[in-house]
Amino acid sequence: MDSKSTVDAAKNWLQSFNLEQWFGESSDAIQVALCFVSFFAIGFLLKKYLRFILMCLIVSFLIIKGLEHYAVLDIDWEALNTLLGFEPTSTLSTVANKFVIWVKSNVVITISSTLGFLVGYKLG
Repeated sequence: MDSKSTVDAAKNWLQSFNLEQWFGESSDAIQVALCFVSFFAIGFLLKKYLRFILMCLIVSFLIIKGLEHYAVLDIDWEALNTLLGFEPTSTLSTVANKFVIWVKSNVVITISSTLGFLVGYKLG
């Protein structure tokens, strides 16, 4: 099984994932609660393991950039942008604009996630 078919299968599953068929009309409340709990856990774990996470990210970044510099690893940035759903020639401003549009259309989820993260970080 190649990676393209695996990615396509994952995208299809995420697009077909529907909370309404499981919970009926209360799916919005369930989604807000799931976002709060998920980001609570992320905030809690981030405060507990921030130093470890940062060290792992820095070391991983340096290894990847070193391998790319010595031509051991070749990253196709256009394909990565396409995989993530951006235009191949996307800039940081277009990504930021898409993020702002998403936040504006999902205000309740954004607030719930932010509050969950802040409470988790405070208690962590």
